[in-house]
Amino acid sequence: MLSQSLWPAHGHRHGTHSLTAGIGLLPCPLTISVLGFAWLQGTAVMVTLVLIALTLGIATTIGLVAVATIVARKLVGSALVSYLPAFERWGRVLQGAAGLTIVTLGFYTLVNTVR
Repeated sequence: MLSQSLWPAHGHRHGTHSLTAGIGLLPCPLTISVLGFAWLQGTAVMVTLVLIALTLGIATTIGLVAVATIVARKLVGSALVSYLPAFERWGRVLQGAAGLTIVTLGFYTLVNTVR
């Protein structure tokens, strides 16, 4: 955080795609519970219906959120384009302050633990 706050942003970072893909692969605990319940019912039809319902629900939710995000990004981005340099500068200041706070709290905790 501290080092990132010292230099301006350099556009899009490609590491976020792998993070997004990894998050998408993790199953939700509730999903596992629902599938477990369907499995305990003992019918392949129940498991198939649950899987189809979950797939349609997840696809619809992710699709709607993606479309809403794209539309909002275009609207908000065009409205705030003149303020971007100030946002970047204050964002770096806040990021540096947060990083410095974390380092200070860690050092304080370390010193008080050693005593």
